[in-house]
Amino acid sequence: MLARLPLFLGLALLGTGAGAVPLTIVGTSDVHGQVERSAALLGHLTPLRARLAKEKGVVVVVDGGDMFQGTLESNLGEGKAVVQAFNAVGYDAVAIGNHEFDFGPAGPLSTSKSSQDDPRGALKARAAEAKFPFLAANLVDEATNKPIAWPNVRPSILLTRAGIKVGIVGVTTVDTPRTTLFSNFDGLKVWPLAESIEREARALRKDGAVVVVVAAHAGGKCTQQDDPMHLESCEADAEIMKVARALAPGLVDVIVAGHTHQAMAHVVNGIVVLESWANGRGFGRVDLEVKGETASVLKIHPPHRLCGPLEATDDAPIERCAPVGADGDVVAVDQPLLAALRPSLAKAKELRARKLGVVVVSEVKRGYDRESALGNLFADLMKEARPDADVTLMNGGGVRANLEKGELTYGAVFQMMPFDNRFAQATLSVAELRFVLEKNLSASKKGGIFSMAGARARVSCDAAGNARVDLVNDQGAPLKDEEKLSVVTTDFVALGGDGGLAVPESRVVVDEGEPVREQLVNALERAKGRRSQLRGDDPALFSPATARLKNATQDSARCQTGGH
Repeated sequence: MLARLPLFLGLALLGTGAGAVPLTIVGTSDVHGQVERSAALLGHLTPLRARLAKEKGVVVVVDGGDMFQGTLESNLGEGKAVVQAFNAVGYDAVAIGNHEFDFGPAGPLSTSKSSQDDPRGALKARAAEAKFPFLAANLVDEATNKPIAWPNVRPSILLTRAGIKVGIVGVTTVDTPRTTLFSNFDGLKVWPLAESIEREARALRKDGAVVVVVAAHAGGKCTQQDDPMHLESCEADAEIMKVARALAPGLVDVIVAGHTHQAMAHVVNGIVVLESWANGRGFGRVDLEVKGETASVLKIHPPHRLCGPLEATDDAPIERCAPVGADGDVVAVDQPLLAALRPSLAKAKELRARKLGVVVVSEVKRGYDRESALGNLFADLMKEARPDADVTLMNGGGVRANLEKGELTYGAVFQMMPFDNRFAQATLSVAELRFVLEKNLSASKKGGIFSMAGARARVSCDAAGNARVDLVNDQGAPLKDEEKLSVVTTDFVALGGDGGLAVPESRVVVDEGEPVREQLVNALERAKGRRSQLRGDDPALFSPATARLKNATQDSARCQTGGH
């Protein structure tokens, strides 16, 4: 197990003592389909592996989940390109993240329509193609009350690398049922992370593991990474912080975290916790040395950006990355891997460049936790795509990027909505819709707010931050509680995501046709004359005077504690 004190954080990798074996753990997470960046990661790993091999050591590469969903390269093949890239990189194990469930059955369906459709079919297909295991110690089959056991999916694994037994455990956030399509998760449940890790880690230690690593699709946030022993900049109540503090001392050595898209390189309760942003922008690293049955920390590296320092936005293509690695290596993007990925990249590039005949005159910005022009545009387009709807709702987390100034392309719309959600419809009374909005706009609710078309909400807040909503139509006439409304949203929201519609699944009808994104593109193309230009400052989309979520007592639509 890991030597706890002193932590030799300043020693160089090649400073391992006589008889010691160098072992480096490299961690990524939340790659979200950015397959090109795997070629840059391999460019870093190749010289690192060569150097450790000379010292009779080894690199173990682990991912903290959310591998697939997020790019055309990935989504067009339900994650096939990602597994291809991860196989080439040589990952040793990955955790299953919440978005691994998004594709549903293998093939065009996003959710099961009959008993013949496996709601986890796409995920199982990708696991079967992987040369590394998918790990999920706390994802439990409700029928057996045991961790899921699909081909190449297991709770943990014991590997032998350079003569060292390394145990790896995989877990996912307790939020998973609420952050993927619930129908694709139905029949599963999530056990507490710390208990699941402890169970597997003890078994791994019993089987001889000298080092135990956790791949966790659960994370934290620290704003400073210059000193791994200082936790003052870290969110103390973040999920992975709680998990690390709950584990018995000496049981786990390293956690590769994820889900929150933040950065960590810190020691929490004697455990090294690594997290390195998202979208393939970087990796975490800790260097160990192993002597017999004892592992010691040589160095905890701050999260490292691929190919060296980039701009703060990390949006530069990998070809323009500064080619310097963490150890001064000249890093070359792996060209054979890029060549192997070329068919997926070319297909996605062609689709991404498709012009929609619309010009964005000024940037249309998203809001997430506040009303925005882009959220309202999205809701309007949903209503145009589904004219049978009385009201359309879009959750803030479903809109992922601003619409930038310039000629609108399919790629820009995909970036705005990378998920393959389908439309879903349910009939709600006005009272039921008020309940959904009051829950969403109360101070106790965290995360995004709903954007809405077809009705407007007049909001007031009490001192505890509870929202009271009155609904009116677009002309300002009050809607009566007993009135029935056809509400159209995404299947994610309708089936429980982000608070959901709060109605039984039996009342929800999912449209298994084209994804919402495709239908919005169609709506834009049909309305070229009327929507040939989009402006972020269009008052019809949003201004304080024309707000659709109008709070009479506070500046923000969502209530704050202490409102009146």
